[in-house]
This record gives sequence, C-alpha cells and structure tokens, in this order.
Amino acid sequence: MVKNKSTRETVLLIVGITLFFIFCMVLERYVVCGTNSAASPPMQTIESDAGTQDDASLDVIVNTPVTDAILDTGREDVVLGSTTTAFQSYGRLYSNRARNIRLATRILNGTVVQPSETFSFNQIVGPRDREHGFREAPTIINGEMSESYGGGVCQIASTLFSSVLYSGLTILETRPHTHYMHYIGPGFDSTVFYDYVDLRFRNDFNFPITILSETNSSNELTIRILGREIVYNVLVEVQTLLRRRITEQRILNENLEPGTQRITDFGTSRMRVRRTITYTPVNPNTTWQSFTIINNINYAPTPRLVEFH
Repeated sequence: MVKNKSTRETVLLIVGITLFFIFCMVLERYVVCGTNSAASPPMQTIESDAGTQDDASLDVIVNTPVTDAILDTGREDVVLGSTTTAFQSYGRLYSNRARNIRLATRILNGTVVQPSETFSFNQIVGPRDREHGFREAPTIINGEMSESYGGGVCQIASTLFSSVLYSGLTILETRPHTHYMHYIGPGFDSTVFYDYVDLRFRNDFNFPITILSETNSSNELTIRILGREIVYNVLVEVQTLLRRRITEQRILNENLEPGTQRITDFGTSRMRVRRTITYTPVNPNTTWQSFTIINNINYAPTPRLVEFH
C-alpha cells in the first residue's frame, strides 16, 4: 500500500508539472503574439472601439508587388504602408460592431486618391446610420461609453491612419480617442464622428495611391496603401511619458452566485505619450526633404469594472 501510494503521488506530481508547463507555453503565446479573442474572458466588455489585442502589427510591408488583376489599374504598384488590427464578434453588441467594420471596410476598399487630392474618411464612408446599413454597437460619445449606429468604424479609421503614417502621405486632420484603444498601439489611433470629427490626408506624391481594405474569417482588418514607388522611409517612435495604474470600481450584482465576481471592463490607464515621426527620402537626389513631426498625446483613464456578490 505504501509503494502504491508513493507511485500514485509521483504520477500526480509529473502530471501537475506537465500541465503547468503547457499552461506557461499557452500564456507565452498570447503575450508574445499580442493576444486574440481566445485570450480574453467571455464576459469582457471593453470600452468604445476596443478590439481583441493590446498592440496591433504596425510593420510596414514594402516592395511587395501587387498584380494588375487586383488593382485593375494597368500598372504594378508596391505597398507603401500596411497595418493589421483584430476585432471581436461574440454577443449581440460585438456582432453588430464586427458587421459595421466589415461594411465600412467594403465601402473604403479600392478608393483611389489622385495627386494633390484630399481624402476624407467621412466623405468616402458616408453617414453611419440605420439607413446605410449600420447597426448599434459600443462607442464613445463625449468621452463616455455608449451605443450608437456605426460603432466600431473608428477602428477602421485608426488602422487607416497608421497605414497612412507609414506611407509618408500628408496628414491634414486627425484626433486621438479620449481613452487608449486596446486594438492598436498608443499614438496610432484616430477617432471619427460623421460631420464633426474627420480623418483627412492629402496625396502630395506625383502618382495616385490606392487604398486596399479587407477583413478575414479570423476577425482581422488589414489596410494597405499602394502606389508606384516608396518616397519616404518612415520611422514612428512612441515614448510613454506617463502611465498611471488602473483604478478599480466594484459593483454589486445580486444575479451572480454568492462569493463570485467577474470583470466586465478591464479599464485603461491614464497615459501621456510622445509620438515622433521621421521622414527620410528613399532617393537622396530628389526634391523631397527630410523632416520630423512630434506630437504629445494624452489619454484619460477608465476604471476596471468588477461585479461581485
């Protein structure tokens, strides 16, 4: 009996250690890769346009040929800038949000901006209302969490803004969100509100650019800016100047089992970041000049909401 007990304890110890290492491997995968919806609790309710990852991929895809069949422009272009972000689709509200993102993505896809022309997000995507096929979803209005038609469209504007930054196009109008957005890194977000807040940029290159936007079955949104040649090497650096701890707000919910709790909003930190964008001409023998743009951006905090009983 003593021998069997010892053997059983040894087996349980080995199984426990194995499960611990498997857990660590899975956890490391989500931390390193930026996480996706599988890493978030099913009860998570993130503010406004919050998506499924803390930091989006902000790498620039360069010198990638695109076939004429894709562009249908009679020329072969390269990717000037590209950004991918992720979004959720579970539950009614996030299902509506995902639908709004896919709808606006289809509207934006294939937009061509000629030399000296100005692009307006609100003009191209148009009103985000029921008549145009949009649904109610989480959004921020006057700094407060709410629901409105077209919720989620800001994620497209932010993803586009990031791609435009890396393309070297001239930003004319952009405004960061009141709070830090989980679906993209700080300093790369851009809020929009039809007829009030817009995202605008001008094509100062001597060739047209094309916007390709698409979503896939993995709930990823990718926006690429295409053009004849890469004019600028663009370096974007974001320095965190201030970051405060997230405060917690506990809310009694008698519908929960006694002694249990759940997080309904993970909250956001008070943050101040400095964004430095450095533009360097690819060809030093051209008339294009090197220059740097520095912006300080402030994000207000939101508390972590914990329901308990």
